[in-house]
Amino acid sequence: TDGQATVYWSLKPSGFNSKAVTLDDIGPFNGSVVFLSGQSDTTINITVKADDTPEMNETVTLSLDRVNVENQVLKSGYTSCDLIILEND
Repeated sequence: TDGQATVYWSLKPSGFNSKAVTLDDIGPFNGSVVFLSGQSDTTINITVKADDTPEMNETVTLSLDRVNVENQVLKSGYTSCDLIILEND
């Protein structure tokens, strides 16, 4: 990046088991990361929470939603990915 940029992201339950995904399973569901001038990568920390509830694998989609810098866009095709929460019960 040339200058500082904030990228806003979100998690959305997806797949056939989407209604089962709650804040009891994973969090947070949204946030932001800051890229400093010259920085090209960063980490988004997401916590998967263990429980004793019998359930199947669950899927969430991580999306990069927007950037706070005027006239800058996120690169098409690189703004989302699916994350699978493995059952651990």
